[in-house]
Parts: sequence; structure tokens; C-alpha cells
Amino acid sequence: NGNIFQNLTNLIYIDISGNSYSSSFPLELASQPSLKYAYAEFTHLSGDLSFINSMPAVIELWLDDNKELIGSIPSNMGNMKTLESVSLSNCSLTGTIPSEIGSMDQLKQLWLLGNNLKGTVPLDLMKLTNLEVLHVEDNDLEGSVPDGMCDLENLTSFAIDCEEVRCSCCTCGKK
Repeated sequence: NGNIFQNLTNLIYIDISGNSYSSSFPLELASQPSLKYAYAEFTHLSGDLSFINSMPAVIELWLDDNKELIGSIPSNMGNMKTLESVSLSNCSLTGTIPSEIGSMDQLKQLWLLGNNLKGTVPLDLMKLTNLEVLHVEDNDLEGSVPDGMCDLENLTSFAIDCEEVRCSCCTCGKK
């Protein structure tokens, strides 16, 4: 029941990690206008990521290790201009990495490792000039990292499965 999260209009930070929430992420929490930092790792979250676009001010969103979190990464996540750090590792996400993520001007850190993502690393990720960390290993990606991705000035950590994806600057994952 998400009712306990209603009317928390001044809430800036929440960490419900380690709790057995065993439900979808409460829309009442996601829609809080001041929420900037949300952590819900190891909480048995279920459902999909559709709630993400209800987070008007979020800067950091970490939802790691929620195996019941399914579906694809919403392409309209690219409209979230405040997001700087996203960690969706070790969930059960499927589909591709949306090219629209390349529109997230403030994005510095993106962890998508340990899911069931397919396809290639989108060319539009080269637009992420503030990107420092990109971890996409332990997925089912293929092909080559786009030319120029390794030239991103701030990128200091880039991990991928080198046996499946060609990359000249990546750290190899553990597949």
C-alpha cells in the first residue's frame, strides 16, 4: 500500500533498500515533487519501470538486485533531464538499451549489468558528454561499441562483455 508515501512533498531522500517490499514501486512515492535520491536495492520490487517517468526531480535512482523487476527500459526515460545516476543492475530487464538515453544531458553514471538486455550499444550514447561510468556487462549485447564512444572525455569506467561486443577501451565483464 503506497498510501504511507502520500503528502511527503518535502521528501528529498529515501532508502528502502534491504526491506522486503514485495510490490511494485509505489507511484505515490515516485510522484513526490522534491524527491531527488531514491534507493530501493534488494527490496523484492516487482512489475516494470513505468513509474520512473513520474519522478519529476530525481537525480539518483538505484534499484539493483530486484529480480522481479521486469520489462524493458522505457524509451521516454530519455526525457528525464535531472537524472545523473541510474543503477538497474541484476534485475530481469529485457529489450534493448533505448537510444533516447542519449538525450539525458546530466547523466554521469549508468549501471545496467546483469540483466537480459539484447542488441547493441546505441550510437546516441555518444552524446552523453558528462558520462563517467557505463557498465553493461553480463547481458546479451552484441556488435561493436560505436566509434567515438571511447573518446568521451569524462568516461573513466566502461565495462562490457568483450567476447560478444568489440570495444577498444572497455573493461571485460565476467561472462
